[in-house]
Parts: sequence; structure tokens; C-alpha cells
Amino acid sequence: TPLPPPKPRHALLFLPDIPMPTPAIFRHFDDLHLGSDLHPIPDWTNLTSSELLPHLINDLETPAFSLQPKLKEIKDFIESTLSRIVRMTGSGSTLFTLYDEPDEPKSMALKVNQALNLRAIPVELAPVIRDDLHENLATQ
Repeated sequence: TPLPPPKPRHALLFLPDIPMPTPAIFRHFDDLHLGSDLHPIPDWTNLTSSELLPHLINDLETPAFSLQPKLKEIKDFIESTLSRIVRMTGSGSTLFTLYDEPDEPKSMALKVNQALNLRAIPVELAPVIRDDLHENLATQ
């Protein structure tokens, strides 16, 4: 089911060079008997990045951080450096945080890269794709 894009339209991805084998993360998740109760997020399409981030939960963080404590250290350092919540994507090891405006993640990427020598990439979320092919056909 298509979902509307979030209000925060920018993210900063952090790419630590830490292998996170998905099967091992899920096995450890099962071993720990984890799983969160689902709590609906109130109209998330209108929440700013600072309002949305506390609602985002990844149940795979606990087993991932348990198997790779260095990833948890990196996450904590980034949160401290940027003074904002950082989450893990999927089964890791990529981490992210959200922003409402495009300029802030660019400057924060440099800050993290200098502090940790960690690759950080600012990205636009749910960009509007311009279909040049069909636009050209429609105007001919």
C-alpha cells in the first residue's frame, strides 16, 4: 500500500564499515525473544523530524548492538555529537537521522566525518521524480 511521504524530507546516512549478517541478527533476535508492541504513530505525515524520530523503533537494534558493540558506540557518539536521535536501518549496519531542511544534513555529514572518519551521506527522502520522457512526448 503506498504511503504518503513523511514531512521530514532529508536524512543523513552513516555507513560504518561493520559487517552485519542479517541471518545472525534475526537468530539473535529470536534467541532474545524480542519484539515490540506496535503503537501507532499519530499522523506521521505532519510530524517534524524531531517529533518523528522518537516514534521510530527498530527491534533489531538490540541484537545488532549485542553482536557488534562497536556499532552501538558509534551510534551513541553520533547522537552526542549531533544532539539528535539516531536509528539503525534494517538489520544494520547503516545508521540514520532525519532533518526537515536540506542544508543541515550536509554540514552535519562533514562534522561526523571529521570527528569519526565515518562516511556520512545526506539524502533526500521521497524525492519528486520528474519524468522527462513522458513530458517530452506529451508536448510533441
